[in-house]
Amino acid sequence: MAYKLIPSTFSEAGSSVKHMDTATAAEGLRLWNYLVNTYGMENPLAFDPTNKKQVKIARALQTEFTKAEIKKKLKISALKVDFGDGSRGNRGSGNQGNLFEQQLEAGINDWIETSELTNNKYRDFIYGLVKHYHLEDCIAVRVIAEGGENKKRPMQLVNGHWKIGTASLSTGYEIGSTITDLTLESKCKGKPLHKYYLSLKTSGTTNLSNLGLKTNVFPVDEVKAGKITTANGIALMKTFGLDEATFCATFNEFQSGNKNYKVLDSAPNYNKPLLQELIKGSLGYGYHYVHLNKGKIKHMEITERFLNQAANVTNVRVSYGGETGGAKRVNIHMTTPLLDMTFNIRNTSDRGTTADPDRVYPDKLQSGYKMKGESIETVFQD
Repeated sequence: MAYKLIPSTFSEAGSSVKHMDTATAAEGLRLWNYLVNTYGMENPLAFDPTNKKQVKIARALQTEFTKAEIKKKLKISALKVDFGDGSRGNRGSGNQGNLFEQQLEAGINDWIETSELTNNKYRDFIYGLVKHYHLEDCIAVRVIAEGGENKKRPMQLVNGHWKIGTASLSTGYEIGSTITDLTLESKCKGKPLHKYYLSLKTSGTTNLSNLGLKTNVFPVDEVKAGKITTANGIALMKTFGLDEATFCATFNEFQSGNKNYKVLDSAPNYNKPLLQELIKGSLGYGYHYVHLNKGKIKHMEITERFLNQAANVTNVRVSYGGETGGAKRVNIHMTTPLLDMTFNIRNTSDRGTTADPDRVYPDKLQSGYKMKGESIETVFQD
C-alpha cells in the first residue's frame, strides 16, 4: 500500500477521496477540514488510492488526540483512521525531497556535460544558478549529492549562549557545509577551488534538533510543581519571555482534564540577544536556499547580511495552549523584516513514561520559518 495522496487544498482533498463511497468520503473531507482549521497543518492526511476505507493522520498530530477521541468528536464511523506519515517527508514511496535532489543533480550534470537543458523541469532555476555564480566562466564544475548524510545539529546552551550544531556567537554562523544537499565545486581560471552549497527544501516537515526537554530543560516533576530550576529551562524561558507559572499551567491543566486553557501574551518580555542567537544558529548563512513548492522554486543566496536582517526580531507573540486553546503546547510566533518564524514546545512522543504516562509534558522544541512572500512553512531539520 502507498499512502501517496497528500492533499494540501480542499479541492485536492476532494480528489483524494473519489475512490471512496459517499459516506466514507464525506468523513474524510470532514476530518481534513477540521485538522487544517484546528491545527494549522497544511497536509494532515494521507490517502491510499487502492484503500477505500482508511486514511493516515500525520504523526505530528498523534500527541494532540487519540484515534478514539478524534472519531468520537467528528462522529466518524465508516472511515478507518490511523497515524502514519504516508509518502510525505523523507519516508514512503513518494520521497519528494530525494526526488527533487536527484532531478536537480541530473540537470546540473547535463549542463556540465553539454551546457544544454532541454528536458529537465528545473532548467530555468539551473540556468539562473549558473548565471548567479558565473559558473559558465569556470574550467571545471562538479556536483556532489550530500543530502543523505543527515548531519546532526544538536542544540546546546554553552556558557549562557545558544549553540546549534557548530554555529554560535563565538564560532560564527556559517553552516553551508553542514546543511548542504547538493554541493557545487568549481575551478575557475586563476582562482582557487570554490564550493557552493545548496540547501533543498520541499513542503515536508522535519524537526529542529532539541535539548531533550524532559531531562535537562523541563523535567516533568518540575513542570508539575510549577518551578523550573534547570539552567537550560530558565534560559529558554528567558529567551522567549515565557511566564513560568503560565507555562507550567498549560501542561498541568491539560493533565487535569481542562481542554479549554488558553492564555495569549502579545507582548512577552523576551531576551532579544538570546533570541537572535537561536535564530542565527538555526538559519545560518553561507548557502543557497532552494524551496520547491507546488512545482515552483523560490531561491536565494543566504549571506551573512541576510541573516543579520532575518534575525532582527520586531514582534513576538506567545500562545499558551496553542492557537485555539486546550492543547498541550506553547507556540511562540515572531516576525522579522525577512521572515515569519514559529517555535513550539510540546510533547511529540508516541509512548508514555513512568513520570508522564499520558504523553502530556514537553519533550521537544520545534521550529519553522516562512520567508516573506512564501505561503508554506519550512521546518528546520535535525
